[in-house]
Amino acid sequence: ERLGLEAVYAFHLNHGLRGAEAGRDEQAVRSFCRTLGVPLYCEHARMLAREKPAGLSVEMWARELRCRWYYRYARRLGCRVATAHNQNDCAETVLFQLARGSGLDGAAGIPPVRGRIIRPLIWTGREEIEAYCAAHGLDFQADSTNADTRYARNRIRWEVIPALRRVHPGMEENFRRSVRLLSEEETYLNGQAEEK
Repeated sequence: ERLGLEAVYAFHLNHGLRGAEAGRDEQAVRSFCRTLGVPLYCEHARMLAREKPAGLSVEMWARELRCRWYYRYARRLGCRVATAHNQNDCAETVLFQLARGSGLDGAAGIPPVRGRIIRPLIWTGREEIEAYCAAHGLDFQADSTNADTRYARNRIRWEVIPALRRVHPGMEENFRRSVRLLSEEETYLNGQAEEK
């Protein structure tokens, strides 16, 4: 009510990649939504039963499926989709993009808004979110694959970022400020280019 929203829906996509753990995640979402009286739309991607598109990592394929699914429901329900991407996700993405040789678009990180997808927590650190959950008795599910350093993003999360924190303890705030500025510059330049 405070935000002037008419309705809130929840979306959950079970990729079918983590077996029983994914089933527990889905049950936790179902239970939480039931408790709050929030309508839940739940789908199963069954990725293991499909052929992976050539040239895509499993992570990118899963992301594409999620985005396609989000947009389908957003159009059908006439809503926007809020994801839980946070400042840590943004930092990992920027470092990953810079290592690949990205330009301003990659250095600007994950945009707070892209089409119907909004990211209200993009400037909030994961630690702050977890502290909020603990203070308010909110349980959350942690994906065990997030600790698997065979994935590039996880190596950035568990090896590169801690090393950067040791070099400069205030890196998170500085990083947030830099990415916000780059994001604003990218938005401005794209707007100017469209006008021309």
